[in-house]
Amino acid sequence: MDEICLDENEFAMASLQNFLQHFSTEKECLQAFPAVCRACGLLNESDERSFVCTKCKTKTWRTANTYCHGLRKLLPTFAWIWLIEDRATMSINKFARIFDIPYADAWGTNAKVKAVLEEEMNKHDVFEVVSKIFDDSICKRTIQSSAGKHARYEEDEDQELDLEDLEVMDSDQKLVYAELKSQPIDFDVLYQRSGLSIAKFGAALAMLDMNELVQQHAGNKFSLKKTAPTTNVSSAEMDTIRRFHVHTRKAFHGVSRKYLQRYLAAFWTRWGVHRWSKQTLLKTIMKYARPSRAEILAYHSPQRLRIPISCSY
Repeated sequence: MDEICLDENEFAMASLQNFLQHFSTEKECLQAFPAVCRACGLLNESDERSFVCTKCKTKTWRTANTYCHGLRKLLPTFAWIWLIEDRATMSINKFARIFDIPYADAWGTNAKVKAVLEEEMNKHDVFEVVSKIFDDSICKRTIQSSAGKHARYEEDEDQELDLEDLEVMDSDQKLVYAELKSQPIDFDVLYQRSGLSIAKFGAALAMLDMNELVQQHAGNKFSLKKTAPTTNVSSAEMDTIRRFHVHTRKAFHGVSRKYLQRYLAAFWTRWGVHRWSKQTLLKTIMKYARPSRAEILAYHSPQRLRIPISCSY
């Protein structure tokens, strides 16, 4: 018998059709939550989202204290989780059209599930690298992106000083260091921003250069010295990073700096070695509280990113 090979779009649609054979209605999605009374523990016979226990007469909501608590429509969320579990990739635009929901709702479904996946990933083996190593994957802008700058420079806005660097600096050096960014800054602009006299500024900048904390560029410009994040990364870990880059470029044409950590979590979920059997991801996610839209928008990936140790195709 000839082997049937599907491209990514065909596979995603086939996965969705398979999902609809299991969960075609809201009622069928609701069956994932047993009608168990929260007060006495009796299993009731009910097809409704809320029911009154036949034994103790307590009213119980089946989705209470789960990820779906307060969620009006279960079907889109179940479908999105199914696609992730099945390692299928679908654009948010297409998903919104299929389920006839606004793009904002589909985007929110994706973002909230990724937030939970990040929490779950942190319970497993991960390693940390500085985010600079992912510069090639970052090409999408967010509200944090500065005008006229590449999206990767978004990190500069929430830059944190390294504690080891602080130990070797005096007060003048700290003032100069705080004004440095990854993007080169003109000497005169840096001097004015520091608020120091020219003598103190020159001395501070010279010491930062001696300690290899700044980098000089043509035109008398200075920037933070780029670190070498791959120094302590093994070949297996670098292979995971390369696979993530290929995956995001192919599936999303690049990602934003703001949600980079959560793209990594979604990558781990899809490509973790034999990670999920059918509906185990759904059961795992249901144990978490669903984050609010405000929490999603306020999120920003840390400078040191957590990456799953074992990911393979």
